[in-house]
Amino acid sequence: MHLNNYVTVAMLKDKLGISESTQWRMRQDGRLGFFKIGRGIRYNLEEVLQSLQRK
Repeated sequence: MHLNNYVTVAMLKDKLGISESTQWRMRQDGRLGFFKIGRGIRYNLEEVLQSLQRK
């Protein structure tokens, strides 16, 4: 597990321009895989990029 492959909501917004509300919708409908550390949400950046390419 490489920790540099995991990004926060804010980091994903900065890197890919996906707003927090869009991220929330994509999590709710299963398009974005995520996990929680405490109250924070993390994404695997590689998985996010793959799921966006499948659109």
